[in-house]
Amino acid sequence: MALVTFGANAQGQLGQGDTSAHIVPSLASSTSSNLFQVACGSRSTFTIDRDGRVFGVGTAQNGLLGDVDDEHCTFARIVPCPQPIAQVATRGSHVLALSTTGSVFAWGRGDDGQLGVGSSLDLKVPTLVIIPLAVK
Repeated sequence: MALVTFGANAQGQLGQGDTSAHIVPSLASSTSSNLFQVACGSRSTFTIDRDGRVFGVGTAQNGLLGDVDDEHCTFARIVPCPQPIAQVATRGSHVLALSTTGSVFAWGRGDDGQLGVGSSLDLKVPTLVIIPLAVK
């Protein structure tokens, strides 16, 4: 699947190599040709390929792109997830990813505890969320 993006792009979240708005759908950059899922936030876009690799583009503020670099990225780059990922979701400035084995990883802004890791700190790399047995 190819990724086509359009709209606001101030942080490069369209993955088209620039920060200009695009009013016509255009092919986005990708480091994989076998994408199968996309999740879009207001300032970032994430895709997953069939090998379970996650790619991110857009703002890296608060660790949103899953690495220690705080610069926005206009070309897709791999998010260093410790396990292959089956599903990804983003909202605002944080990301949750479900691995192919059922583990949940979180990263990004954590000021309201939305990462589920027991703190309100930002996480700049994908971090395992421990889910109590009683919840499973």
